[in-house]
Amino acid sequence: MAFAGIDAPPYQSGSFEAKKRAISKRGSPALRKVLFQTICGILRLGSPDSEVYQYLAKKRAEGKHFYVYIMAGANKFLRIFYARVTEYLRRLDSAA
Repeated sequence: MAFAGIDAPPYQSGSFEAKKRAISKRGSPALRKVLFQTICGILRLGSPDSEVYQYLAKKRAEGKHFYVYIMAGANKFLRIFYARVTEYLRRLDSAA
């Protein structure tokens, strides 16, 4: 998530206490755009049984702003995607 630049900065650093936090935007802008488009596609065309779709619906029901729940959905998507890719790579290693 840090590589994509959608991680949130820390709440506290030294004597600084953050009141409002936004995404860091220090990563790849192209990757952020692809993630944004992916999540919008999941929102429009995704199956209601999908974990990411359900998470987006939950955040929307909580009254979150559009961009807030889209980025939260991007975080959820990246976590699920990473877990599935690492699981697949482990299976490939054990089969070899």
